Amino acid sequence: MKATFEAVPVSQIIIGPRQRSELTNIDELAQSIVRTGRLINPITVKRGDVEHFRFELIAGGRRLAACKKLGWESIPAQVWPEDLSPEDHQVIELMENIARVDLPWPDRLRAEKALVELHRSIDPSTTLHEISQMIGKSDSILSEDLKIERMLKDHPQLRKAKSITDVRKQARKIEEAEISKEIAKRALSKALKSGLDTIRDDLARSYRISDVLDGLRSLPSESFELADIDPPYAVEFKQAQMAHHSANQAGLSQFQEPTPAEMETLLLDVLKETYRCLGPNAFALLWFDINTYPAMSRIAKEAGFNRGPAPAIWIKPKAARLNQPQFRLSRDYEPFFYLSKGDPQLTKVGRSSLFDFRPTPSATNHPASKPVALMEEILSTFGFPGNRVLVPFAGSGNTLLAAANLSMSGVGFDLSVDYRNNFIARVQEWSPAPIDPTEQEGAK
Repeated sequence: MKATFEAVPVSQIIIGPRQRSELTNIDELAQSIVRTGRLINPITVKRGDVEHFRFELIAGGRRLAACKKLGWESIPAQVWPEDLSPEDHQVIELMENIARVDLPWPDRLRAEKALVELHRSIDPSTTLHEISQMIGKSDSILSEDLKIERMLKDHPQLRKAKSITDVRKQARKIEEAEISKEIAKRALSKALKSGLDTIRDDLARSYRISDVLDGLRSLPSESFELADIDPPYAVEFKQAQMAHHSANQAGLSQFQEPTPAEMETLLLDVLKETYRCLGPNAFALLWFDINTYPAMSRIAKEAGFNRGPAPAIWIKPKAARLNQPQFRLSRDYEPFFYLSKGDPQLTKVGRSSLFDFRPTPSATNHPASKPVALMEEILSTFGFPGNRVLVPFAGSGNTLLAAANLSMSGVGFDLSVDYRNNFIARVQEWSPAPIDPTEQEGAK
């Protein structure tokens, strides 16, 4: 079956039910036709029964309307024979509409859905990959488009999106909110069934006394979705030695401050093991002293990670106390790289790289603990509820607590029995965050 190209009388074309719900910008299209002096893309019609109609429009409703507006008596057309099957008629119309750049995104999604359903009604074995190849889209994008089309019924506000890019972002946020809500429900259900003591015991056991490399090497590959790497800076070692020189710490109170070269070697090994433990699309957060910026950037690259264009910053107003404030400005910030393995996507799309959290009085005995609220905000920016968080340097344990508050689970390592015991004491007072039944409504 072949089509021919002819000049078809405009008055002899009938327009039946259309996939496209509205014809927009007809005046602009008419002006474009006048400027070019011709119709670049012919319309598509089917030859009809001469007794009833001569031609039936398959595709090109806007072009036909523009040519009518210009007073054309005939229009270039691709003409299919009258024995064109209804299924082939639909496929041709859908394929042409999907290929049109100016097709409104709701119509495009509806056309994609109709095309999938049509092909599978003809041949149930047709795969999504085969259809995505037909229309020039990736499998993942077509799958996402079909999901959004299904969501439109329950989330009609999505139709207000100006572009397919906007609606995809909104749909992802809705899906993330629904996932979070479901995971939170499951967490509370688990607490009710197994008891809060069991949940607290699991959280306490997530803090493991171990050398960091021994601990990392004991973990299976690709078993975590997010990592928070906060190695001890030299100043922390000094503070720890002063504050805990007589404490019962498994090796910490007797350590010697590492040289820069020793620290780089350790961190490279830690980052390589962390990379191995992370899944195929995951973030790793690497805290560092600003003076070590070049070295840390190089080590992260050697370990296999990609690095964001610039570090994120924790702003901590009036945090630093200087011995000589008349000579030095206080350093009220702390940077971290957000490294990536594969191509992970941010949970909070478009969020600022600045995290403004005032340090709060800590219940920990750690010299450089970060606020739980800060870590909750950071983890929720890069991860999802249900993720497993790897914390090679557990320290105060605040990252593990923040993860638990977000319905994530974690594993952390440290040599300090004191830090671990303080963490366990705080865990005994900890409870899962209650669900706010109205919290997710704003996303709908």
